[in-house]
Parts: sequence; structure tokens; C-alpha cells
Amino acid sequence: MLLVARHGEADWNAEGRWQGQADRPLTERGREQAGVLAERIRGASIAAAYTSDLGRAYDTATLALEGRQIPVTPLPGLRERSFGSWDGLLDEEIPRRYPVQYATGSEVNRRVRSAPRPTRRSDRVTWTIESLVAEHHQETVLVVTHSGPIAIVQAMALDLDFTDATQRRSLPELGNCELLSVATDGRFRLLDNDGGA
Repeated sequence: MLLVARHGEADWNAEGRWQGQADRPLTERGREQAGVLAERIRGASIAAAYTSDLGRAYDTATLALEGRQIPVTPLPGLRERSFGSWDGLLDEEIPRRYPVQYATGSEVNRRVRSAPRPTRRSDRVTWTIESLVAEHHQETVLVVTHSGPIAIVQAMALDLDFTDATQRRSLPELGNCELLSVATDGRFRLLDNDGGA
């Protein structure tokens, strides 16, 4: 089984800025959220933990597992995508700075030249998740990552095509330190989830 959590609040989350691959630190609230996540997973028999290689994800996992002898391994395959020149901007700044691109209504990956296409990102995340499941057959693994990779895991569990914009937009976004439980015995499927930290 996979226990998939979004990282705790980082400073740019608190400010409403697009983070992408910017390595932003957890806020005090983010650290508290990791403590609540720790309580939620306390009874789980976790064999290993894997995180994005960005600090906000790794720090969330280490705080949530504090005092437990569970290895935490950062993996680039669980990293969020880059939003290129949009990283660090507030939502309201984007249409002002990039009015033509914003007005097209196209997906971010088409508006931002340096951002990877959803196909490549979904392939990277899917390969990483499938590798973890194969390595930890019949074990429970904690994965702490970002909203984009979590949406890909949701699509895998719901048998949706992440590269289809309509299907992708139908996926709910997890809040900071919310937890998703995914069964991996034979096929991916979502288990009952009860909200966030």
C-alpha cells in the first residue's frame, strides 16, 4: 500500500506563489502540519519512505517520522514540475506579465517554454511509483511529494489519462499534508481517505 502525502506548507504556499521546482522551506505552520501527519500515520507499519528531492517534501517526511527507524530516501522522480518563468509569481501577476499566453486558456506546459509536457512528467512519476511498488511488494510505503505528482498517482488509481486536460482537471488537489491511501495489490485503487492534517 502507498500512503501518499503532500508536503507541509512552504513559504511560497503561504504567500500564494507558484513554487514548481523552487526549493522553498517549510513555514512553522508546515512543520505543525507534519506533526499532525505524524499522528495520522503513527499506527501504520511503514517499511520505507520516499520523497521528492526538494527540501519541503523531505523535511515533511523526516518530521512526520521523527523517532521511528524508517529510512527516508529523496528521489528526483517525485519532484514537482518546473513552471519556468512563472515560478515565484502570484496568481494575479501571471495575466499581467504574460497577458497573451494567459488569455489563450491553454495549459501551463504550453504557456511556459521551460516546463515539461504532462506526458514526460507523468511518465517520470509513473515509472518511479511503479518501481517503488515493485521493490516493496506487500509493504506499506510512505511517499511525500507535491500536488502534481499526487494528481498523477490519483489518475493511476482511477484509471484516468493524465495527459487529457479534462480528465486531469477533474482530479481534486490535496492540501498541504493531506494523505491519500492507495492499494497496490494487483492494481492501483484509492482507499477511503479522510482529509488532511
